Amino acid sequence: MEHTIVVRFESRVAKALAACGVSISCAQTVGVAVSGGADSTALLVAMAHLCAGSPTALSVVTVNHNLRPSEESSADIRAVQMLCKALCVPCFCHEIPAGKIVACAKEKKLGIEAAAREFRYQAFNRFVREHQLSCLALAHHRDDQHETVLMRFLQGSSQLGGMEARRGPFVRPLLDIPRADIEEYLAAQNIAYCVDRTNADTALFRNKLRHSVIPFLDSACPGWRRSLDSLSRNMAQDEALLSLYAEQEQARIGWTEQDGNVSFERKPFAKLPPPLQRRLVYRACTAVGGASRVPMRALQVLIDSCIKERPFVWNAAGIEAKSNKTRIVLQKRQKVATECGFFAIIETHGQYVIGPWRCEVQMAHGGMLLVARRNGERPSELFVGSLCFPFALRSRCAGDSIRAADGSYKAVSDVFSDWKVGALRDWVILVQALSEPGQPLVCIWGEALGFKTYMVLDSAGR
Repeated sequence: MEHTIVVRFESRVAKALAACGVSISCAQTVGVAVSGGADSTALLVAMAHLCAGSPTALSVVTVNHNLRPSEESSADIRAVQMLCKALCVPCFCHEIPAGKIVACAKEKKLGIEAAAREFRYQAFNRFVREHQLSCLALAHHRDDQHETVLMRFLQGSSQLGGMEARRGPFVRPLLDIPRADIEEYLAAQNIAYCVDRTNADTALFRNKLRHSVIPFLDSACPGWRRSLDSLSRNMAQDEALLSLYAEQEQARIGWTEQDGNVSFERKPFAKLPPPLQRRLVYRACTAVGGASRVPMRALQVLIDSCIKERPFVWNAAGIEAKSNKTRIVLQKRQKVATECGFFAIIETHGQYVIGPWRCEVQMAHGGMLLVARRNGERPSELFVGSLCFPFALRSRCAGDSIRAADGSYKAVSDVFSDWKVGALRDWVILVQALSEPGQPLVCIWGEALGFKTYMVLDSAGR
């Protein structure tokens, strides 16, 4: 019985690899990413058995994210290394410096999982290049696929085709195999594997689905997995066709890529059907490095801004978009020395997307009329007298101070403490005059978040 389970599992893995264009009978070098968990352990063992006696050379990469206590992560690394030694497979460990993922998550306003994924795939791509691999096998399985599609649906994403069996150098030969079969395969050979205790942390969205929503669906709707598989296949086919159309439209909208930037003509883009607009904007964000982590809501705000004639500035997940009346330009967000959170230089009237805010700017009565909206809440209006272009709308920075009525200066952090702003302090909009000597702060726009507004008056009392 155990022999049958092993043979059947490894036959499914070989068939899936062949469908991805990977033939074990050919002379090549393939890799496996192994964390030590059940899924990657099963994938490694199966591929080691399949490659034994074949011309295909196998190697392993394991990544230490240094997010857990060192004794836990070190134990997992040792377990992977011992298994590789037993299977006569070379193993390479990539260490991510402690604290680097957390710092990246904070800087880019990502979840820890998303930031860890960025570093992990950087390590994978480097491993593929340095070892000249024909492919790197990843251990995502059928249950992972279902979780991914459910997450995307609940987050409002249109990418419901799920993970691809092959994308570039990455192949997923377990994508049609459920977790239960993986555990059965390991049990049949008495192979141990590591258990990451963070998988039980229901503060993470994926774990909430895994431990609460999915068991409910299994009980209440037994056929939901087959329905989801059908939906994913259909959506993947639709996506392939729409992506082809989007690629054809690039020339018509004057698409250019240069020095890491992407730009295109505004008017022809505005005339395209919404499905093609979404895919082209997603493709532009991907080209400058980060579409997969831009929330769908933020992408839709960018699309809405692109089809209007007003100038705008938009930024999310490390990507910035700007416009004039004719072209849209996307690039990696350029850091400003004083930047913290969000920062936009306003050079003309129009609509701007700045961090969590959608702002409108108009000249009025010798100053500026500003309107800010956030997440569909009531707009907040602000008039700043004698303010002229250019000026900045930004979040707080360390050491910020603002002039008081008696001519002295007060720390912005003290103003926030007086208002009891708390966790919202990085969301408060500061108005900074860039055309005046010293580029002073002229307003702390607290009313947009339900606090007071601190305004610096000019000599005329405006």
